[in-house]
Amino acid sequence: MRVAVFIDGGFLKEKYRFYHQGRFPTAEDVLTIRDQVISSEPLRNFSLFRVYYYDCEPYEGTIEHPVTKEVVDISDTPSARAQRHFLRTLRSKERMAVRIGELVYKGWKIDSRALQRLSEGDEASISGTDLIPDLNQKQVDIKMGLDIAWMAQKRIVEAFALVAGDSDLVPALKFARQEGILTFLAPLGHSLRFDLIEHSDGLIETFI
Repeated sequence: MRVAVFIDGGFLKEKYRFYHQGRFPTAEDVLTIRDQVISSEPLRNFSLFRVYYYDCEPYEGTIEHPVTKEVVDISDTPSARAQRHFLRTLRSKERMAVRIGELVYKGWKIDSRALQRLSEGDEASISGTDLIPDLNQKQVDIKMGLDIAWMAQKRIVEAFALVAGDSDLVPALKFARQEGILTFLAPLGHSLRFDLIEHSDGLIETFI
């Protein structure tokens, strides 16, 4: 029996930064989580078919900082270069398919660490450097949902394991289960909505 692992890259990076003081995961970190998922108790009798990783390429373009008025080319920042290297490295791994959505610029927001300082009453420490571009992923969930539905209909594998936490995936999970596919969630410590839990066959515990 075979299992396909689906990883929401944005979700994974958000949880990883939370647990690792702002550090983004490397390609090797992604493989470590993959190994934890496929060696978990619910999947011990399954072999890995393929990992599907969903993410976005860096935003291409320039934006103006709202405080300094500096025009920033965010397509050539250290984080953008790191993201390209990260995705290129993932693509080179065995049994790995990288699916790319679109990154949309929506303005500026306060960095989460600055928000934490604000919540602790430290307003004086907030400056223009605590503003970061607000970039949102688009098309990632729908690409994942379509892949899940297509693979379920074709009965390519017998089980799915999702490293994700978005309830928008509920219709895809329901369809997969109706097609006889076992579905498991690896929420990385995230609190899931009940409808996600309801339409899965169990949770997988991981340590990041």
